[in-house]
Amino acid sequence: EGKVGLEKEVEEERRGKRAAETERDELVKRLEEVERERDEAMEQAKRPAGGNQSSATDEEVSGLEQELHRKNNLLQEAIGNSARLELDLKYAREKLALEKGQGERVLKGLAALAEALGVEPPTPTHRSRRTSGERESAAAAEALEAVVTEARRVVAQRASLSLELEEANRQLASFDAAPRISLSGFEEGHVALFMPLGPEPGRYMAFNRECPRYYLHPESLDLFRADDAAKAESYCLGRISCCYAAKETDNEDYGMPPGESFSICLAEPLV
Repeated sequence: EGKVGLEKEVEEERRGKRAAETERDELVKRLEEVERERDEAMEQAKRPAGGNQSSATDEEVSGLEQELHRKNNLLQEAIGNSARLELDLKYAREKLALEKGQGERVLKGLAALAEALGVEPPTPTHRSRRTSGERESAAAAEALEAVVTEARRVVAQRASLSLELEEANRQLASFDAAPRISLSGFEEGHVALFMPLGPEPGRYMAFNRECPRYYLHPESLDLFRADDAAKAESYCLGRISCCYAAKETDNEDYGMPPGESFSICLAEPLV
């Protein structure tokens, strides 16, 4: 709209200039006619009555010359205004072309940014009556805001996922670092869970799967009780430092029938 208004103003100024030129030309013709009349009157000045006529003609010529000078000034002013409006129109066109080019570059940059972020490039709509340059600039601004908002959302989502991943890795590392209880074999370095047996106090056997009769040595039980007496009443979780086959003389201490084979483990509480 601004561009259209400027073009209308330039056109009106051109029409005014043409009108001023036409009026000037008419004044020039009128001046020429008056000068001819004055020359004719001067030729008739031989008669006494002719002097007054020549004086009147001179006054008319002087008035016309003044009017012509004024019209020339107005014409020059119109020419200057027209030239200035032409320059303004040219500047407006160049500015519009520059804004259009900048808007296109911004939109291309936003499309590339949206593609890098893996989101759809926004396509804003416009209902306001503005010039094409203003609409493209507004479109670029809205597109930029939409992509920046989406980028912030994606960054925040990735940050949240990163935190969740770190927590999962921490839990996994903690799980990997946790001791694994041995069930099907008991040797030095294995972790075993010793459970109390029956009403008889002081007898703890390793929890197992098809690998029975591994008992906790009484000295090791004392270590567990010293570490946590309440917990030792229910179970003893420790790392085996030594396992050996029991002798026949150990059967009675562990409540085993004569001739039965079993093993005795020395263990220490887990730190």
